Amino acid sequence: GHSAGDQVLATCGRLLRKSCGEGGQCFRIGGDEFVVLFQHQTVQDVEVCIKGFQRRLADYNATHAPQWTIAYGYAVFDPVQDQDAYNLLNRADQAMYAHKRTMQEET
Repeated sequence: GHSAGDQVLATCGRLLRKSCGEGGQCFRIGGDEFVVLFQHQTVQDVEVCIKGFQRRLADYNATHAPQWTIAYGYAVFDPVQDQDAYNLLNRADQAMYAHKRTMQEET
């Protein structure tokens, strides 16, 4: 139902915020999509956030049903490729869809 879906989104947002700590700002941009903005962080910092999120998600899945799978992707701002935030978000979306395809191939 609607309230169960809202609970899933709220829990996912909390796991994401905890994973990114002070380094990233987490926003729900619509539906089941979240964006984390990092400013003055390295790619390694982003990867630490992702690994933390994966660990927290695995811990959550260990004690809750049904199990969640979450596809994600990220992009780093590139002034050559990204004329605006939409270009950056599009590249992150493309990375997420590639990750989603990989997840489907593994199952």
